[in-house]
Amino acid sequence: MKIQLGDMYIGSIENEYIPALYFFSREMGFQVNLGDKKMQLNTSLHDKKVGILREKTLNQSPLRKPGLEEKALETIGAYISKCGAKVSHLTEFNKEIKMNLAFSLELFKMQGLKQPVMEIYHDIKGEHDRWILLLKDECKKSGIKFISYPEENLGETPWVKVQFMFSIVKEDIEEEEVSKTLSHILSIGLMCMLLDKAGSAAFSLLPFEVYAGLMNHSVNKKEVNIQPKKPVDDNKSIKENIVIDKDKEMASAEAFFDYHLLVDQMHSRNIKIIGNLNIKNTGNVHLNNPIVCIRVSPPGSIKITGQILPPHLTNTMGIQTGNGAKGWKYMNKEWFNELEEKGELWINTIENLCIPEQETVSIPNIQIKLLNNEDHRNIQVDAFVFFQEESLEIPASNKISLLLTNNGKEDKQK
Repeated sequence: MKIQLGDMYIGSIENEYIPALYFFSREMGFQVNLGDKKMQLNTSLHDKKVGILREKTLNQSPLRKPGLEEKALETIGAYISKCGAKVSHLTEFNKEIKMNLAFSLELFKMQGLKQPVMEIYHDIKGEHDRWILLLKDECKKSGIKFISYPEENLGETPWVKVQFMFSIVKEDIEEEEVSKTLSHILSIGLMCMLLDKAGSAAFSLLPFEVYAGLMNHSVNKKEVNIQPKKPVDDNKSIKENIVIDKDKEMASAEAFFDYHLLVDQMHSRNIKIIGNLNIKNTGNVHLNNPIVCIRVSPPGSIKITGQILPPHLTNTMGIQTGNGAKGWKYMNKEWFNELEEKGELWINTIENLCIPEQETVSIPNIQIKLLNNEDHRNIQVDAFVFFQEESLEIPASNKISLLLTNNGKEDKQK
């Protein structure tokens, strides 16, 4: 009887061995169809459909790396399709198209991160938590901080959104290496999620010739070097490569939230946060015209107000000085929709602003109100500041974080 794996003929077998091969293939995770003259084998992912979302208009953040995203998405799509899944590259998500997974990726490069950060937003729950544990373990091996944000299912198609933030510290490490490592880790996690079950089903994802090649090595007794590399002390290697020149111009800064949490004792869901975002020049050169991104997770969970003006009101409502209006404004006309849909608020100064060395400027009186939505229990507010002229980007050193218990009372604050 002929044996077919996907579209490829891989050999034939005598009839008396058919039951054993059939049982073995089923146990190894293959989909098996037995005909009169042919046994058809397909991988466990043969019937899976994956949509990879590639936005037409990318997030306006200058920190985002669309070129690296394209490479990573191409690689991930190729890996998964090689395992038998049907991969479609989409420019927008259509809820009417039934898929086993909708996946998107955003890559951000920013200075000042102590380690890369992978944030996973998903609506996959229950028995499929194994893929999250696998991703967390792989990230730990690569020195990546891993954070998972489970959210409510908004449709029939499960979805996964990844935001990856990194900062190149070593000059010999290129951005392509970061993209390659990220693609490997995410592909492994997504394969685990798509398999639906533990055990030997993953065996079916590799072509037979791969196993034949491995057995060939064993038969021919060829040595294969599988010794693990010695662990590298990244902190030590980084310190060895740093040479401090006190006379050299250096642009650096730090940002941090200074805030108070207000909770209504009569209505515990009535939570308000009032504070400032402070930006300090910690270098030895002037910093000009900061641009701030306040990012909310999940989107639509809070309302932000304060002494920040819409673009069309800066001339009339800005603080008037001898040199014209001053203060802070939203960068985009559709700032309200961006906060609701993407969870991002982009802010810059009305006037040209120079921050001298060791001086601090603030966005004052930022007011954050928790919206009355029972679905939002884990809320985080981050901030990122960048100076285009100095090519400097930094994340805020702290974040505003609320973890709400099921009864709606505020439980944890950072």
